[in-house]
Amino acid sequence: MVACPIDLNQARQLLTTFKFLIDEPLVNFYRDNHWRYIVTLGWDDLLVALSDEELSQLPCPSIVPITAPGSYREFLKHVENCIIPVTYHSSGGTNDDDLVKVGMSPKKQHEISEMSSLVMRQLEGQSISQVIDFGSGKGYLPENLSLNNPQLLVVGLDKSEVNTRGALNRNNLMNRLWYPLHLKANPGSTINRDELNHYEPLMLHLNPTHVNKNFVGDISAVSTTLRSDRSAMLVGLHACGDLTSFLLSTFLACPELRSIVSVGCCYHLITQRTPTQCYMTPDSDSPHHYPNPDPTARHAYPLSNTLKESPVYFSRNALNLAQQAPEKNTYFRKLPDRNIFYRAVFQVILSTFYPKAAFQNVGHKASAANNFPEYCNLALEKLSLPALLEDEVMGILRTYEPVERHIYIVYQLRMLLSRVIESVVVVDRLCYLRENGIKSEVGCVFDPVISPRTYVITGEKP
Repeated sequence: MVACPIDLNQARQLLTTFKFLIDEPLVNFYRDNHWRYIVTLGWDDLLVALSDEELSQLPCPSIVPITAPGSYREFLKHVENCIIPVTYHSSGGTNDDDLVKVGMSPKKQHEISEMSSLVMRQLEGQSISQVIDFGSGKGYLPENLSLNNPQLLVVGLDKSEVNTRGALNRNNLMNRLWYPLHLKANPGSTINRDELNHYEPLMLHLNPTHVNKNFVGDISAVSTTLRSDRSAMLVGLHACGDLTSFLLSTFLACPELRSIVSVGCCYHLITQRTPTQCYMTPDSDSPHHYPNPDPTARHAYPLSNTLKESPVYFSRNALNLAQQAPEKNTYFRKLPDRNIFYRAVFQVILSTFYPKAAFQNVGHKASAANNFPEYCNLALEKLSLPALLEDEVMGILRTYEPVERHIYIVYQLRMLLSRVIESVVVVDRLCYLRENGIKSEVGCVFDPVISPRTYVITGEKP
């Protein structure tokens, strides 16, 4: 049994006990009377009495309301035990040159700076001169690594032709602009222009066939930069869904890959070893029923024997919940938007007047509405359904306005559990590496207020 940074048994029990919070679609909150679960727990009086300030801090398990009963305090303690600590320490970045930041949002600048710094720290003391970036997108990370570390050979792999072409154009521009700046900053430098930047963007749609011992050789065969006879580091910055699983499996399969730095995201896109992932309804004829592409695939969750022996599977709703940003919301003292309330009341209207449309996706069109009648009209128009009289709509709204706060409370409680779901997925990936003899750790690379998907796994082969 490998070391695990959270209590998996407690996480399994917690997610089972509070399944109603993570699996039940919030749109059905009033229709199916989800508040009854809170009443059963005996937390209703406590939660309803919270001020707006206290409600905004509800997703933080370390903040305990003064009047909280013992059962709620125990719940918060269990949540903390099941979350990988979100502890971030700034690295100070690797380069503050404005040229490198061109085209990047402040969030992306933060991510590239912190990730570059971590990669370089990971390379210290290792005989590695090559970096391969999985899912490199527009090439910000590999380009930054190459420009600031001319000794590195860097290849960025992305399946998108548009991204790859954009990365190539940007890199050509940087090559022209960066060299004069380098000479200005280093007057005695004898390095020539071609030796300053060894980054190459490549278009490649990664699939299971690439998970093999010859991965570096296969990539070097189509690359003018990568060398098949040199060791390399594998990097993934917010590698979406199953791409992180490919990243880990490829790292283990190929001997030339000696080190790894991986930050995952888009957990709702991962494949699970279960027949289906259901959203809103388990009925196979529902428009919101999503079969997995291949639940027996090598890359499917869970990857580790630790989780395979006693798996924790997630609904689509739960994996969507894992995408939330609890630290960001609590930092800005953000309360749920009223559209959440409108959508749940509209679901009552759909189920009452248009039952066959109750499982249809309303989308975001109605979110621009200024009031509930307008919301209903936009949503009904989106679904190609006839409009209702305003008096009917307002009558239903008034029925639920006295308990409007209930849905905001449950929304915040759901967010409290979001890091538990994410932690289980990340721990599975960590255990997968450790079970295969990799010295690996998990931590936080980004400020979670700026970039919520902050968990990073680093690993080195012996």
